[in-house]
Amino acid sequence: MLKDIFSIPVDIHDYNFDVKLMSKVCFEYLKENKDLIEKDTGQNIEDLIDLQLTWTDNKFKINTKGFNTPEYPIVNNTWSKLPREKIWEDLLKEVETKSNIFIKNFYNKKLKLGEFWINICRSGSRLNPHVHPNSVLTGVFYIHTSEGCGDLRIENPYTTQLQMNGGNSQLAQPVTQYGAGYWDLPPTENKMYLFHSWLRHSVEINKSTYPRISISFNLIDDSDEEIITNLIEQCYK
Repeated sequence: MLKDIFSIPVDIHDYNFDVKLMSKVCFEYLKENKDLIEKDTGQNIEDLIDLQLTWTDNKFKINTKGFNTPEYPIVNNTWSKLPREKIWEDLLKEVETKSNIFIKNFYNKKLKLGEFWINICRSGSRLNPHVHPNSVLTGVFYIHTSEGCGDLRIENPYTTQLQMNGGNSQLAQPVTQYGAGYWDLPPTENKMYLFHSWLRHSVEINKSTYPRISISFNLIDDSDEEIITNLIEQCYK
């Protein structure tokens, strides 16, 4: 009999939000800021494969240079003056609610939304492995997807230990939740994935001809206490 002692969970939820409206608003943001984006990048907006719109400092900012800190506020950047921003409100409330239920399995803490950003990733886009420092939980909600648009890949944090077998082909790890080096989660419209921010992850290449649109977010500690950002790092302090 197998008994799971330590587990690496991913919290998965399905919804019925108006993702068509969300998708429409995302492209409206780009259309309104076309000149700014093209001036900053030196490219036609249609040729850019990655764009992020990050909500920070109480305004949306455009990020046209990968995942660095966004620098340019979009034209309509005041939350309270944009009725259409209401479309995100129910989703973001749900993010906080589900995150606070999930985190009770690990910490006696209350979480709040720290930041969120909209990803518009066209054909050829991919995201290298990374973690999210200075946050507790990280997640993604899919607004528009198509077949082959890029799985969310979660790396097994025990991979190093599994590889200590020496690489003998007779000891090759089976593709199960115990032995796999990674686990791919398919992007599906109206689906949300929540996981620990220290869990290394990436996004596979978008092989479709359509953009993948999603909203990603970080949850932080609602108190003034120091946030535990990386459990492995804490062990070596």
